[in-house]
Amino acid sequence: MKGRRKSLNLPAGVVGFRAIGPNLLIDDEEPVLRWAKEHCASAVVVVERLSRSALKSHFVATGELPEAGAHVEPSAEKFYIRDGKSASNEAQPEEMAELNFPH
Repeated sequence: MKGRRKSLNLPAGVVGFRAIGPNLLIDDEEPVLRWAKEHCASAVVVVERLSRSALKSHFVATGELPEAGAHVEPSAEKFYIRDGKSASNEAQPEEMAELNFPH
């Protein structure tokens, strides 16, 4: 391309170069996180997440449930159709179609 021109008009559209500013890339998050805790605390995000397995274990052990936001699903029977090509008696979930029928 001639001179300072950074783009070229073509019958199908325009091609060209565009300046892109510097970009910070994180190669290893662990040391950067340690650094950020000391130098840039606003870059550190703490995520709170519910452990469903711990909550279920607590429910099984104590019978206690949260007052809102959770409920006990009653036991049910599952109707399944197993692919006849399955080599074992226990078909894998991707080989079965299931329907749930509550008691």
